[in-house]
Amino acid sequence: MNFSPNGEILAAANWDSTVKLWSREGKLIKTLNGHEAPVLSVSFSPDGQTLASASDDNTIILWNLHLDDLLNRGCGWVNNYRKRNNNCR
Repeated sequence: MNFSPNGEILAAANWDSTVKLWSREGKLIKTLNGHEAPVLSVSFSPDGQTLASASDDNTIILWNLHLDDLLNRGCGWVNNYRKRNNNCR
């Protein structure tokens, strides 16, 4: 387990191959899927925007937790899709 630098999020490595993000109030925020074996450790970057998880499947995943960035990229993807597909209104 590892707390984010601001103390707001707890990341927990799990034997079910997931990483779970919890609020400090104990509410599950998100389950991150991507590993194929138990997750052994998690660590936040100093700015709290990236989480690294290491698994028994010999992989490390870097998770982008910058939600504003993800929202902006998602909107860009949708706009690009709409420009290329005339069936969207």
